[in-house]
Amino acid sequence: MNKSLTIVCDEIGITHLDSVMYETIGNYSIEQWANFTTLEFNTHQSSLSLSEKQKLNQLLSECVNALPGKNLAGGIR
Repeated sequence: MNKSLTIVCDEIGITHLDSVMYETIGNYSIEQWANFTTLEFNTHQSSLSLSEKQKLNQLLSECVNALPGKNLAGGIR
């Protein structure tokens, strides 16, 4: 089972992303975006404007860069 990004961050002691996790893009928080399946993500992202897509990319990149290893991003189980 996949773990929520918030749970993973708590488990590895990353606390500085709290403000990022609750920002919303297209009525979904960054935490929700990170927890979507690929199909859900692509479906919801298709309705975003270009500026919203860019902001989403920026915020998700902040989350990925905060993780302690590139191998964790995109498949924490």
